[in-house]
Amino acid sequence: MKHRRTIALARWQEAIVYSEFPEEFVCGLIHSDGCRAINNVHAAGRTYSYPRYFFSNRSDDIHKLFATALAALGISSTRSGWQQSIARKDDVALLDELGARKDWPYPGDGSDQACPGRDSNPHDPEISGF
Repeated sequence: MKHRRTIALARWQEAIVYSEFPEEFVCGLIHSDGCRAINNVHAAGRTYSYPRYFFSNRSDDIHKLFATALAALGISSTRSGWQQSIARKDDVALLDELGARKDWPYPGDGSDQACPGRDSNPHDPEISGF
């Protein structure tokens, strides 16, 4: 039961992750165990569509790490079971800007390269780039 083992950051790691690199941490978790999707809501005979991010993991500890990093960025999320969701328009826009979308170029590097992780697989030298 791998998802039940304790996963925690040491204090010095917390300082680095939450103060210096919360964007990279959140984007990395979304790239590995999350997605961006269009949510469709049907109400009063109309359909409303909006983007949202989902993060899914069985480990409560990993969810806590993810939520703490989101809070460091001022992003709110809701959790239901194994799934955490970011749906507020401004929060989704911020995650898009930070590079959480897997299909967009990574911000700030000046290239057309996709976000880290999108086209990489360390086990496949054809696409890994390593």
